[in-house]
Amino acid sequence: MRGFKKKTRLAITGCPASSSVRRRWRRRWRHPDRSVGGRHDTAAIVAAFGGHGMRRTSGCQGGRRRDRTADPGRNGHRSGPRAERGQTGEHCMVKGRIASVSEGAQDIVFALALPTNWNGHAMHFGGGGFDGVVPDLVTTPLTSGASPLQRGYAIFAGDSGHQAPPTDPFYTAFASNSEMLGNYAGDALKKTRDAAMKLIGLRYGKAPAKTYFMGGSKGGHEGMQVMQKWPADYDGVVTYFPAYAYMPQMMTIQVATRALWGNGGVGFLDPKKLQALRAAELAACDALDGAADGIVGNLAACTFKPQSLRCKGGADAGDDCLSDAQIKTVETLQSRTEFSYAFKNGATGNPGFLTSTDYASVLGATATFPVPPNPLVLGALGALPDAFIRNAVLMDPLGLSIGLDGASPGSYLPRIQELSAVMDATSTNIEPFVARGGKWLLVHGTSDPLITFQGSVDYYNALLLKLGRPQVDAFLRFYQVPGYGHGTGHFNATGGIPVLDALEGWVEHDQAPGELVATDANPATAGRTRPLCIYPSWPKYNGSGDLNAAGSYRCATS
Repeated sequence: MRGFKKKTRLAITGCPASSSVRRRWRRRWRHPDRSVGGRHDTAAIVAAFGGHGMRRTSGCQGGRRRDRTADPGRNGHRSGPRAERGQTGEHCMVKGRIASVSEGAQDIVFALALPTNWNGHAMHFGGGGFDGVVPDLVTTPLTSGASPLQRGYAIFAGDSGHQAPPTDPFYTAFASNSEMLGNYAGDALKKTRDAAMKLIGLRYGKAPAKTYFMGGSKGGHEGMQVMQKWPADYDGVVTYFPAYAYMPQMMTIQVATRALWGNGGVGFLDPKKLQALRAAELAACDALDGAADGIVGNLAACTFKPQSLRCKGGADAGDDCLSDAQIKTVETLQSRTEFSYAFKNGATGNPGFLTSTDYASVLGATATFPVPPNPLVLGALGALPDAFIRNAVLMDPLGLSIGLDGASPGSYLPRIQELSAVMDATSTNIEPFVARGGKWLLVHGTSDPLITFQGSVDYYNALLLKLGRPQVDAFLRFYQVPGYGHGTGHFNATGGIPVLDALEGWVEHDQAPGELVATDANPATAGRTRPLCIYPSWPKYNGSGDLNAAGSYRCATS
C-alpha cells in the first residue's frame, strides 16, 4: 500500500525547540501503513496547544503546579527530577486531527502531551463506552501513585474517529458508516499511534524507548486489540475489565434487557428489590472469606440461589421478596447465554454475572421501556445495547431495540456476525506480542455489572490451554478484585492499584509482579486496603487484625 503525502498546519509559540519542530513538521512526509487495511491521511493535522495555540504552562493552573525548575538537557529540551504526586511538570498539549477518507466519515481527533522533562517513554490511553471524546491526558483513574504525565511520559489518545455530542453519552450514530465503525473497532488506534510517534520524534529527536497502553472497559478492549493486531507497537499493556468479546457481551446484555423490561417490565428490579437481593447474598456468602465486611471474596463457596427470596405464591408482594418474573431476571443475569449462532473465532456462548454483582450502579428506576428511544432513563445496563442495536444492528435510530432477541436474532444475524468480525478482540494469537517481550496486566472486579468477570476468566483459561502456564505466567498477571464493579463497587479500586509501577518494573527491570495492594476509594471506607490477588486466589481474612488493612489477609484459593 502506497504512502500518502501530508499537509499540516501548526500554531506553535513558546515551546522549547518550537522553531525546529515547526520547520521540520512543515516539510511534507510520507507514512505507509500496511496494518490497518485502509488508507488514512494524517496530514490534515491541525495542531494547537492550550486550545487555540501552543503555549508554555507554568505556575499554578487548574490546581496543578507546573514545574519549571529543570535544567536544559539533550536535544534542546529540559531534563530534571520526576514530578511528585500532585505536580504536573511543564508540558505542551498538542491537539490534532487525522482526516477521514470516505464520504460522510468524521475525522479522528487526538491529543498529545509532550513534557519538557521527558522520561523517554510514551503512553497511549484507551477510551471508554462508545468513545467520541479524547480522554484526559493529565490525570487517569487507572493507576495509583504519580500519573504518567507526572512521571514524564509523552501521552496520547484519540476519540476513535467520531465526535459525540456533549449531552449524549450513548451516541452511536457513527456505527452506520463503515470507516467510522472500523475506527471505533480499532483502526483509529493504529492511526493515532502512528501520528503520535511522528510528532514525538519531531519534538525530541528520537523515538520512545518503551511504549505502553492503558485502558479500561472499551479501552480494555482496545488494549487487547493492539496486542493482537499491532504487537510490535507496544511493550506493555494494562487492561481493566476489558470488553474484548464485544458482540457476545452486547448480545448477552440484550438478553438481560429483555428479561428486565420485556412483558411490560414484570421482571424489572427496582432499587429496593436490588437492595433486598444484595442483603440476601451477603447473608449467605459474605463471611465465607472469613470477614463480614460487605465483600464476597470466596465466590467458589457461595451457593446462594435467588429462589430463596421468592414471594409467597410467586406474585410480587413487596420490597423484601422477588416475584417469579424477577427471580427469572436474576437467573438470566447470572446464567451463561447460549446463542443459536457463532461469533468471530467460534464463540457460541457468553458467561453471566456473579453473585454480589453491583447492578444498582447501572440500572435506572423505571420499569417502562422508553418509546421513542431515551437510553438515559435506562441506566448503562439497558442503554448500551439499546443505543448500539438501534444504530449498528437495526440501522434505525428510532427502532425498537427490545424487539431483538440477542440469542436468536433472526434476519439480523448476518449484520451481527458482520459486526462481530469487526469488533471482537477474541483471538488468542498473541504470540508475536509475547515473543518480543510484551507484558500484560489484566484487572477485573468480581462485582462488574457490565462486563462479566468470568469473561476474563474464559480468555485467561483459553491462553493457558493454548500456551501452557509457564509461558502465560511469563507475560501475564491476572488480578481479581472482589467487590469491585465497573469503576464503582462496594470495594472501589479505581485509582487505587499501582499497576504502572508494576508494569514499569516488569518491562524495564525484569521484576515480575506478585501480589499487590488495592485501596478502596469509596468515601465511607476510603483508605481501606486488600491484597490484590492473582487469579484464582482471593483475599482471605487471617482471623485477627484490622478488617480494613491488607496485612490482615492472605491470598488463598480455599
